Amino acid sequence: MSDVNTEETFGPPEPVAPWNWDNIPDYGPLKHYQHVVSFLLIGVGMTLVYEYTTYFDQISREIAYPLIWVAIFFRLLAHLSPRELSEEEELLMKEKAEALEFKKKLQQIARDGDDDEQENAKEKKEQ
Repeated sequence: MSDVNTEETFGPPEPVAPWNWDNIPDYGPLKHYQHVVSFLLIGVGMTLVYEYTTYFDQISREIAYPLIWVAIFFRLLAHLSPRELSEEEELLMKEKAEALEFKKKLQQIARDGDDDEQENAKEKKEQ
């Protein structure tokens, strides 16, 4: 048994295959700058294909460039998103929202109190 184990450990690594996906490193999702770079490269590549081939001669530049770059821009916006907040930042945002709600309630109470005082003053003047 030990002979089999030593042969496996000293042998060449097994190539990455669908049945051996456990060895593939996971680097996580693409970063924002990686998306931007990839979309810019695709846009420049599409523009070069348009300019230097005769395949798209029937399409004018006024139509082709917006089709290329606007489509890429919207695809880029679909992939980019705001960064996720940490727990501390979420708590801070929640506290700010609660503070704003509390201030609004206080202002509303103050306005209601002022309205009541004005009504009482009018009633006293009428009497």
